[in-house]
Amino acid sequence: MTDALTMETRRSERGIAGLLIVQAVAYVLLISLSVFVGLGIVPIEAVVVAALAVVVVFLVCWPLRGTMVDRIISLVTAVLSVAMATTILGEITMYPVVSAQEAMRNITKAILYPYGRWAAAFVILLVVLTIVGFARQMAREHRTHLVRALSHSLTSGVVSASVAGWVFLPDLMVYVQSGSQKVNIALTIVIGVGLILGIAMAAASCLWWKEADPDPLMPAPWVGFALIPVLLFGLVSYGMSLTMLIIFGW
Repeated sequence: MTDALTMETRRSERGIAGLLIVQAVAYVLLISLSVFVGLGIVPIEAVVVAALAVVVVFLVCWPLRGTMVDRIISLVTAVLSVAMATTILGEITMYPVVSAQEAMRNITKAILYPYGRWAAAFVILLVVLTIVGFARQMAREHRTHLVRALSHSLTSGVVSASVAGWVFLPDLMVYVQSGSQKVNIALTIVIGVGLILGIAMAAASCLWWKEADPDPLMPAPWVGFALIPVLLFGLVSYGMSLTMLIIFGW
């Protein structure tokens, strides 16, 4: 009863406005840095650091039920996901490597390579998360709240892995500066779809928060909950850039 009253008090204190403000701040940070990277003002590492910082805040203000092990696994997953998107570590996915000669002949194929590599890495991470999650739950002596524990663990891992998609958003700046009417129309549609998805996820998070049951001992779980759509938007960012690249090349 005390836990329930505590959560209701926190919801009434923060409200939906608090969730939306946190999301807005995170979006402004990541989108601004992506634009600066696309313009060559700052290196891609700026987006990487900001994205991982958002993951850390999400895990510190964890809005789910679970243990410290769940959060550590999610952090490791996020780091691996970002590393596989931005470094040579992604080549362990066995995704066909583009040789230097191929890259010289077909720049679009070379640019597409990191996208395919990360997609393969993302699937592998999901499989590993599922296997590890089931194994951990089966190893428990007392399997109380089994479904909740497994679903929350997998949710945290998937959300954390998705953040790596943000590193692909700067590629959109190539098309912003193209000057082509066809490209501008397509870019407007792609950004419009992304905006709709972002708004839909924000609206869904407001509804989900009313039914959420985070650990009352966690500091500001509403902040962590607000960041879930922002982290998942990494998949949307990836899809937006990949769509433009497939249609128009580089």
